[in-house]
Amino acid sequence: MVVRRPPYAHAAAAFVAALLLYVVTLAPTAWFWDSGEYIAAAATLGIPHPPGNPLFVLLGRLWIALLSPTDLSVAVRMNLLAAASSAAATGVLFLLVHRVLTGWMRSTAPDGMTGRGHATGALPPIVGAWAGAVLAATAFTVWSQSNLNEKVYTLSVLAIALVSWLAIVWVDRKDRVGSGWLLVLAVYVMALGSTNHLMSVLPAPALALLVLREKPRLFLRRGIWVQAAAAATLGISLNLVLPLRAALDPAINEGEPTCESLGGAAAAVFSLGRAGCPALAANLTREQYGKPSILVDPTSSPLDPQPRTLSLLGHQFLNYFQYFDWQWARGLDASDVPGTRRLPMTLLMLGLGIWGLVVSARSRSGHGLYLSILVLTLSIGLVVYLNFRYGYSLGPDFADRTMREVRERDYFFIASFHLWGFLAGMGLVALWRWVAGAGAGVRRLAIASPVLGVVLLPLGFNWAWATRAGDYSARDWAYDLLQSVEPYGILFTNGDNDTFPLWYLQEVEGIRQDVTVIVGEYLNTPWYAKQLKRRTGPDRQRPFVDAEGVGLYEAPPGIPSRCWSSSWFSSSAPK
Repeated sequence: MVVRRPPYAHAAAAFVAALLLYVVTLAPTAWFWDSGEYIAAAATLGIPHPPGNPLFVLLGRLWIALLSPTDLSVAVRMNLLAAASSAAATGVLFLLVHRVLTGWMRSTAPDGMTGRGHATGALPPIVGAWAGAVLAATAFTVWSQSNLNEKVYTLSVLAIALVSWLAIVWVDRKDRVGSGWLLVLAVYVMALGSTNHLMSVLPAPALALLVLREKPRLFLRRGIWVQAAAAATLGISLNLVLPLRAALDPAINEGEPTCESLGGAAAAVFSLGRAGCPALAANLTREQYGKPSILVDPTSSPLDPQPRTLSLLGHQFLNYFQYFDWQWARGLDASDVPGTRRLPMTLLMLGLGIWGLVVSARSRSGHGLYLSILVLTLSIGLVVYLNFRYGYSLGPDFADRTMREVRERDYFFIASFHLWGFLAGMGLVALWRWVAGAGAGVRRLAIASPVLGVVLLPLGFNWAWATRAGDYSARDWAYDLLQSVEPYGILFTNGDNDTFPLWYLQEVEGIRQDVTVIVGEYLNTPWYAKQLKRRTGPDRQRPFVDAEGVGLYEAPPGIPSRCWSSSWFSSSAPK
């Protein structure tokens, strides 16, 4: 089958449209949770919490430098990185969906009505791809994670989109000489993406099953295995940046993954943390967080672990449905739990997405197989693997706060919701064509076009909940907290929300760097206490600078050598 040139101009327009939406609703500064940490780590080439995310940090630092002529703040530049990577993923999946819908049209339309020059043959794939792009870009979690660099997941969504596009292109070219390079490139993208976050490798099962179905003999070729192994090795080698940078002791150096030798570092990286340098291995495997096995009940005591029950698994699937329920009409009801006025919209989107999977199977069985396995991996597979405690807002009455997640975890499923938006777009164009009638011409399609208005509903319903424009709350809170401490004082914090906005102000904006921030939950790690001792010595203590002219405190006579004198301490009280 001849495959025509993809609609790159339309895909670029979809990228620009999504980017503009995120720019209009962009956060003007850092926010709570991990936002301040990741922005500060990128700005200073630091090492954020395990596994360290070297790809994100390096790309973030490059992005900050590239946008330096704009005079935008570092926080805004990093928020734009999230926006651009998410919008790019939308543009890439636009191409994929257009290709799938083109195959579907050819398999279902009457003879002579599928050519590019025939409106009823060329129009539905473009309309369906645009419908999917709008629904995907305006899904609540996708939107709210794309106008703020709170996590590193938008880069992973882009990696998943790229791998998926390469997979679909390979299906069309699989019998051409040299087509295997597309698969090798897909392996490289997943491996490199894993140095940002392991979410990037989630297309692997779908890709493997696609190759098994379309060209199983490829698994017997030694050359393709050697090339794929080389690509994977090259991709994950970026993790070697972690010990190199840790040895320079940047301001943010979580886990402090230093190694005594290059061999030990390489062993840790290429064994995926199962051997080699202990500190680096601990970082790569996220040992600090003590994640239980998927077979263990995460609400049980580590001293007396209990097996994971079907009841808990059922709740975890309900928790996923809760987040799915938020995606398409979050503003219809303020309640966090499912089963509210949002439900009709939720069920509509669920049905359209399932119809989209049917459409993909009718386009080509390989398309349907790949997309079905991918969406199952991004939803059911992730629920099983992540093994969350009871939902933050959904936990049963008997589950106290220690048995629940410390926050909502919808962001882990951002790729699932993004992909589902495109599947729903495919289902919507099938509904549109069905309403118009089989073999309908342009006039009947135009009459049936009001059904396409569904794509605008998430845009309207989610805007007030997803926008972050004008939100300075985290920065203002952190600023006030730092300024409340006397020169060279100490602030004890508990966790992410308490700490990372402070780090952002200190390391990016240079505000009250003299204050020592001590994170209570890090004190049980083997590296943190040593790091504190090393950094708070007189030779490394950063000076008090009243750069903002706040005037709350008199300037102390100098950097303290050991402890405060009672006379200076009393004179340093707020004026």
